[in-house]
Amino acid sequence: MTTKSITLDVWQSNDVRVKVNQGEIDSRFLQIKITDKSKAFDLADKTVIFYATKPDGNLIFNYCEIIDAPKGVVNLAMTSQMSIVPGIMRDCEIDIIDAGVTKLKVKGLSTEIVRCTDFDAAVESTSEFTALDEALADVQAVMDAYSEENIMKKIMSMDGEGSGLDADLLDGKHGKDYATAEQGKKADTAVQGITGNGVEIPMSADKIVDITPQDIGAVPITRRINNKPLSSDITLTPEIIGAAPVNHGNHIPAPQPASANVFLRNDNSWRTITPQDIGAATDEQGQKADNAIQGLRVNGVNLPPNTNQILDVETADLGAVPVTRKINNQTLDKDINITVTDLGAATKKQGEKADTALQEIKVNGETIPASSDGVVEITISDTSNAVLGIKGNGSIIPKDKNNVVNITPHIIGAVPVTRTVNGKALADDITITPGDLGGATAAQGEKADSAIQGIRGNGSIISPDESKIVSVTPAAIGAATSEQGSKADSAIQGVKVDGTLLTPDEQKVVNIDTSVIDCATSEQGSKADSAIQGVKLNGTTVTPDSQKVVNVQINETTVNTYTATIGTNWTTASTGEYLQTISVSGILSTDNPIVDVVLSSEKELALSQLEAWGCISKIETTNGSITATCFEDMPEVAIPIQLKVVR
Repeated sequence: MTTKSITLDVWQSNDVRVKVNQGEIDSRFLQIKITDKSKAFDLADKTVIFYATKPDGNLIFNYCEIIDAPKGVVNLAMTSQMSIVPGIMRDCEIDIIDAGVTKLKVKGLSTEIVRCTDFDAAVESTSEFTALDEALADVQAVMDAYSEENIMKKIMSMDGEGSGLDADLLDGKHGKDYATAEQGKKADTAVQGITGNGVEIPMSADKIVDITPQDIGAVPITRRINNKPLSSDITLTPEIIGAAPVNHGNHIPAPQPASANVFLRNDNSWRTITPQDIGAATDEQGQKADNAIQGLRVNGVNLPPNTNQILDVETADLGAVPVTRKINNQTLDKDINITVTDLGAATKKQGEKADTALQEIKVNGETIPASSDGVVEITISDTSNAVLGIKGNGSIIPKDKNNVVNITPHIIGAVPVTRTVNGKALADDITITPGDLGGATAAQGEKADSAIQGIRGNGSIISPDESKIVSVTPAAIGAATSEQGSKADSAIQGVKVDGTLLTPDEQKVVNIDTSVIDCATSEQGSKADSAIQGVKLNGTTVTPDSQKVVNVQINETTVNTYTATIGTNWTTASTGEYLQTISVSGILSTDNPIVDVVLSSEKELALSQLEAWGCISKIETTNGSITATCFEDMPEVAIPIQLKVVR
């Protein structure tokens, strides 16, 4: 459906990542261009195989289709078995094989199978060996041509080690290498799995099921009761569990109605629980705590305490002015009386004089301009007392367009009487109280200092809730709840198997083994796991009968070997192929031989024969002869061959 092109170089470090969705079937194809130092790698007369290990350990060993040999381009189909298991496919490599002699490996391809939730998990993941399957196709075709009955008879009567019949040729195994029928019957009745409490216990890679007490819901014998292991019977005495013996009955305290407000002292006397016994405050202290200030809010904003639960209120938090603040260099720790002198301003009388002072000077109707420092220099003697300018805090106060100087408190560095301190105007003396600041009184502060700052349970601070309330629970003081106590009273006190009470070990663990529950041993389980589960003939499963017996019948076979030599006399067909027919006495048109080159003992000649053998595209049989075909190049060297025929 879709194709992705990638490039892999035989010399460079490749890092190509490909993602495939789980459960896809022959819908994605990788078009792989193989290069040699960035140049096309010629794949003529070569075989390209893709090898990888699936995430579950099964193998992929498939052919790549060569679609452009001179350009080094192959096509790899992402089969259903390649995408069946999610995860990373390991050991991905491209193997390039030349005439079955040399092999080149190309690495750097990483394939990830992305998990899909709608994938049919019922599909079984197996190894996929299409490359090997195709290589054995000729042998399989020969075997399929004969009946099972004759082959079976021949093997049963004659086959054995060294007989040279098919069993030796194909797999190198003999009858002694397989289980007997009796052993097969034992395997059929062998234990096929082990469960504990209805749950299957998985076996390890070496077919061993390791049963632990946890697998069967049992207590291990290493479990202890009062530090006594369950490996033997346990007798608990009052001393072991820290109880008084029966003869101490005289010291048993007098019965008393159950009450959460009393406890038993070490002298066996009853005592009423006080707040001090549980690290709690008294009722009086609790009332003080209830009435204690729980927070401080200034101008509507809550002030947080520091890590020591101390509130440090600063003047900035109150929106107040500190008493060290100065007004014209006078601090606010006492009443301030600011005079004109303090402000560097003129007196009222001086101001009146300024109001009536001449705003300009004319001589003979002409205005005499003032200098840069506000001085009008005239020669008339009666101007010597005129005001030349007005300063505030040492700076000249400019006049407006009407030549009027407007003196404000701001200009002279004064505070206007309308200024307020915590809402109180400075027109009169000010007295600021804690209430004005939103603070507590001294008496309230003393109460806060003596208020309970926290509650501990078993040495740990118990945090209050949002309402500053501390809830003391059994968990907070390290005690069990009444519900937990009820559960402990009703807890299982022992384990019985088939009516027999099992003794726990020192760790309070009861160990249930195979002898206790009358089950098979792990050795018996291993035998069952390794027992033959089925029989296949030529890849087809043989169905057992009602007695679980598999009857395999194979026809009689013969193996014939022929020799011939492919010469150098070739003819050219109309379609361009090169053809040569060689006589082979005894060979039949129905034969499908296994053909291989017979190399010379001389190295140079053998190499030439191998190169020439690579030109042969196919060999076909007729009665008494064979025909060799070359699609491209014509060999220039004679090629001795051997043909093995199985009938």
